[in-house]
Amino acid sequence: MKLGPILLTLATLAVPGLSMAQNVTATPPPVAGPPPVPVQPGPPPIPTLSVYVVQNGAQTGPFTAPQLAQMATAGTLTPDSLVWQEGMANWETASTVPELGPILAQGGRTATDQQQGTDPKAYLVGTWVSEPAMVTIGEGTQQQGLANLTVEYKSDGSFEGSGTIQYNDTNGQNIVYTQLTGTFQAQQGAPGSILVSTNTNITFVVNGQTQTFQQNDTSVLQIVDQSTVVDNEGTKWHKQ
Repeated sequence: MKLGPILLTLATLAVPGLSMAQNVTATPPPVAGPPPVPVQPGPPPIPTLSVYVVQNGAQTGPFTAPQLAQMATAGTLTPDSLVWQEGMANWETASTVPELGPILAQGGRTATDQQQGTDPKAYLVGTWVSEPAMVTIGEGTQQQGLANLTVEYKSDGSFEGSGTIQYNDTNGQNIVYTQLTGTFQAQQGAPGSILVSTNTNITFVVNGQTQTFQQNDTSVLQIVDQSTVVDNEGTKWHKQ
């Protein structure tokens, strides 16, 4: 730290000449007071973060540190997010920017802590959309298709969903339209996870034919952040 100049006061002692006469002494000089307290500069100002973030392929921002912390908690700022701030030549992933390390770590801890302290059922309530995933169509078959599903969990313990499964067979490409209704229960699992038990009525419609059946299942959802989970099959779901 660079200190400012320290001001010193030099006391000039005026000593009068002494008389050579006997029994005559000199008058003592006045006592000098302490020098003034040095004035030192305070700590330098803390740099203010001003960071741009790529979200859904578009540039957003700039964002301050509190805003970035909220984004990390919500999962919209992750270690893989592309970011830029003044002084950077190119966009870089957030994990490589030292200033964002504490924010990313805080966001991760906050999401986990909040999940641990929140009713798992309340955590699930809302609409969840799956990333495209390969699923097996029917039991005892090797037929697979690409599924896209949306499920809404409700506060009364019920849920409903819909989606499509696309697959190819000897007749070409087929689409299975899926409808889901049922009830669910959620409870705390291992740290960072919740257990979800469902009683589901499933309706498949393909080529004008309808098939309905019931399925009971228990799955483990791993918490990624406040709006992302991963199911038993490795499929990511995002809360809308």
